[in-house]
Amino acid sequence: MKQSKSNKNQTLVGLGIKGTGDINPQEVNQLCAIWCAEAARPFSALIEASHKALLHRTIRRALPGRQTISSDIHMLYSAVQKNYKTVLETQTGALYLGVDAWQSPNGFDILGTVVYQLAEANSVGSRLEAIPLDFIRLSQSHTGEYLAHLVSLVVEKFGIQDRICGIVSDNTSNNKVMKSKAKNDTRSMAPDGSEDLSSEDEDAGQQIVFKSSSDSEDGDGTNDWLAPEEDDDETESLTLDDIENASNEDESDAYTTSGCKETLAKFRAIAKKLRYSPNSKAEFRKVCHKKGCRTPHTIERDVRTQWNSMNAQLISIIRCEEAILEWQRHKQHGVNRKYYVDQSDFNLAHHLTEVLNPFYEITLQILIYGSACLSEIVIFINQITKHLSTAISGTKYPPALCNACRVGLELTNKYYSLTDTSPLYRIAIVLHPSFCDEYFKLANWEPEWISEAIHLTRDMWISTYKPKPIEPRASSAVVSKRPKTGMLAGLGGAAAA
Repeated sequence: MKQSKSNKNQTLVGLGIKGTGDINPQEVNQLCAIWCAEAARPFSALIEASHKALLHRTIRRALPGRQTISSDIHMLYSAVQKNYKTVLETQTGALYLGVDAWQSPNGFDILGTVVYQLAEANSVGSRLEAIPLDFIRLSQSHTGEYLAHLVSLVVEKFGIQDRICGIVSDNTSNNKVMKSKAKNDTRSMAPDGSEDLSSEDEDAGQQIVFKSSSDSEDGDGTNDWLAPEEDDDETESLTLDDIENASNEDESDAYTTSGCKETLAKFRAIAKKLRYSPNSKAEFRKVCHKKGCRTPHTIERDVRTQWNSMNAQLISIIRCEEAILEWQRHKQHGVNRKYYVDQSDFNLAHHLTEVLNPFYEITLQILIYGSACLSEIVIFINQITKHLSTAISGTKYPPALCNACRVGLELTNKYYSLTDTSPLYRIAIVLHPSFCDEYFKLANWEPEWISEAIHLTRDMWISTYKPKPIEPRASSAVVSKRPKTGMLAGLGGAAAA
């Protein structure tokens, strides 16, 4: 018994079987951070189901989140900076600097610097070793002077400013400016008297490329009236030529159809400027804070492939109205003069949000999983029809917006007519416990339409859902010819007599 109890307490490691050994949950964060940093893995890879299936259950319970991994990598980098500097001081060979810039998925421009050196190998002889130095978030225009200044700060921090013999990188339009600036900063520091960014260095590597969202951040960045996602749209749509009884527009109106197109293009230009220019976005947020605008301090994009994106953009324009009026005139971070907006443009934004808001609310109801019913489609279309008809018949909006509502109404009627091709829409309303045929009466349907809907419902019930009648079983009882005897038989006979 004692021997069996002792065997139960033994582990695989105690028996000489090598494996993972004892796992310390406190070391999981550091190991995950090193794994993501060394292998350039995305932080989200840790929480993938396929990856978790390969891990020990103790590790799965202690897995850190993406934010924790990011902060742990920053801590590790801060801890090894001094070690990096010591290693570089002991190196006697030439050093080459690799520089590249890119934009992260969350919209931040990052400049990465890597130092290359020749390291001795045991059998091969020598190999090129890369050591990452620093990653800097860019906050200004990607000019050659600004990038050269950042690179100089990095090499000075590690004490290798007098040992850089060249830069290994890709090509860029502002590479010449950066080379000139870097030469002035480091020419006298090279021990061999060679130029740090000589033309011979371009044969060994590629010139620098700084991949930014816009070619020139300080420029307006909006040479086109439409953003790229709005260009080359070949989808079929209705125009004013397709409607009847259009309202006559006048130059004295608050806005015209052509003016509406120009206003919407201005809004898209503002959104594009704030999206692709970090400096303009930072200045815009400062103005929003000063003016007390509600958050978020940003302008949404109008993308054709996204539902209600125009309505979201107009709402953000109205939310930051006061800030836009001041920010747009900023000499360095504002927009081009032709994209300036005034109060008439904001009046159009207010009117359009009133017209488009029912579409947004209906879309939210439809997108809720499991809540949208077939019977509600006709109701939603009727709500849109009534909303657009009220806007057209009223006097609140100028003729240009009324004509736009007519185009929308024509398109709504086009899709409404498609419900006649299937009886399911009308049947769904009749079978709805809250509607039945009363909804048709409230919607002012013609009596013939209501009778047809009820008739379609009855036909579908009879042909598809009505249970078949149960046929009686055929009687197969055999009549006995034997005479009835006994007390009950005698009483029955007496009663019959």
